[in-house]
Amino acid sequence: MKPKLSAALSWLFAARQVAAQPVEPEEANLFAVDAAIQADADESTAAATNSTAPATQATSSTATTTPWDTSGLPIYQVVKKTKDLWLLSAAIQAAMLDTALADTEYRFTLFAPVDDALFELPSGLYSKLTKEPIWMPQLQDFLLYHVVGGDVSLVDLAIAGNMTTVESINFQSDEIAINLANINLERSDKGCSNGVVHFVESAFIPPSVTNTVIDILFSNPDLASFVDALNTAGLVEVLSGMGPYTLFVPTNRAIAEMPEGAIDERYIDIFVKHHVLSDNALSTSLETSEVIALSNFSVALKVEETDDGVSMMINDANILAWDFIANNVSQTFDMTHFVDNSLLFQGILHIIDTALMPPLPIEEEVDEIVEDPDDATGQDEPSAKPGIAAQSSALSRTLSRVASIALGIIVSSIIIR
Repeated sequence: MKPKLSAALSWLFAARQVAAQPVEPEEANLFAVDAAIQADADESTAAATNSTAPATQATSSTATTTPWDTSGLPIYQVVKKTKDLWLLSAAIQAAMLDTALADTEYRFTLFAPVDDALFELPSGLYSKLTKEPIWMPQLQDFLLYHVVGGDVSLVDLAIAGNMTTVESINFQSDEIAINLANINLERSDKGCSNGVVHFVESAFIPPSVTNTVIDILFSNPDLASFVDALNTAGLVEVLSGMGPYTLFVPTNRAIAEMPEGAIDERYIDIFVKHHVLSDNALSTSLETSEVIALSNFSVALKVEETDDGVSMMINDANILAWDFIANNVSQTFDMTHFVDNSLLFQGILHIIDTALMPPLPIEEEVDEIVEDPDDATGQDEPSAKPGIAAQSSALSRTLSRVASIALGIIVSSIIIR
């Protein structure tokens, strides 16, 4: 069950709910800017481009800009009006976080990666995340990894030392390691009506960028029993693929509470697949309905508003933890740069307190279990449906009669002649 949201995060929950709604690809594409095209465009064209529209060439992050009073503008408006934050502005709009970052009721600190920083992301990553709505949760997680609750000034960071750690407001509140050397000191500390903006020379990389759903599973010891089932079913490689996959993973305790022999090893792959949807479903996108799992059997989702928040269930299982984002882009990533540019888009993992049991085949044909139907019932009455052997015997007797009659007709014909 979801707890009540604190006031400081209620805007984020609302923003995620909006983001979970279907979006026409054409609409999302209006906000997407292809970084490769940006990099090849002419600088003179960029200089003449209106500051409120995506440019064809990002200016260098070290370029000087004419300062202006930002105190009356919310964070998103500052981003939108800053010449070398055009890619960030477009991504925020594509993620439907623009309204949230313009909300003046709460205060936040944005570490804004300049266009040059976003150009350095793996080839195709920016375009993929901003142009394809199905990957919006991964885009949101990436962007919110650059946002901290409250006001964090350069003085606060300096007091903490050259390297400090702060908690982001992405889906798992992952910590950010802030290096002062990565911040443009001359252009940071921009005070806004709802917080502070700092310009950073390199984008922050959240754990979701380097994780697959399999990585998340293997890193959590409380999910080891499901991992064992996954290995037995031989599905590790399958769920390491592109996806999208949404996993509802039972805890070790949930699997231990299953009756002995409940999982027939002949059907272990069906059991595992019954916990997987072919979707990229955030908790906020779940709604009461029946959906088909990879097992080809349906599961029932139930979402209800309560006084304590939101209750979420799948079949008889409560969702205990949610929105572990996987967005693996490269298997060879060393936290300083991407060694290769292979893109692998993944999915989302939720943790549940009860294993989901598919309707596995548990009954065999009666005639394969007992030879005499009367022995199975303890009665002398004939079975309502004769077994295969009885049917074969009746057929043989019928054929014999037909053959005898035919033979008789032939013999009579010979004698008459």
